[in-house]
Amino acid sequence: MLARIIAALPNDLTATRDRALLLVGFFCALRRSELVALAVEDLDRRPDGWIITIQRSKTDPYGRGQYVPLPAFRGPLCPTAAVADWLEIAAIAEGPVFRAVGPDYKIASTLPAPQVGLILRTRATKAGLDVQRLSAHSLRSGFAVSATRAGIAAA
Repeated sequence: MLARIIAALPNDLTATRDRALLLVGFFCALRRSELVALAVEDLDRRPDGWIITIQRSKTDPYGRGQYVPLPAFRGPLCPTAAVADWLEIAAIAEGPVFRAVGPDYKIASTLPAPQVGLILRTRATKAGLDVQRLSAHSLRSGFAVSATRAGIAAA
């Protein structure tokens, strides 16, 4: 499903953001609150893939931090390439990685968490997919299902 959504995205500013958002959400199995809280300063860029620091999450309310790998590989589903493209085209050097984009293509300072599910459903609809049971949590659960089908055990 994710590959179909990514393949259907146009080449514009909002789609560049959405590509990065959806790929990071899936490959890091992040909650929507973790996605919108992600800052440029939380990205440790390495040649073989990045390490993302999740500063605070539902399972880490005291903010001890969690390190999550973000893979780098060839092809249109590469999350590190998608984030790099978004940061470059949006000229974001610090602060929140994912931000709202207005109808005039003006980039806001944040992205409200409820928008993550809306973005996923909108993009899935445009890709011709059934979105009835799709939510922001689908990125996280989709990763878990994909890992299980590939024979990868949970840590």
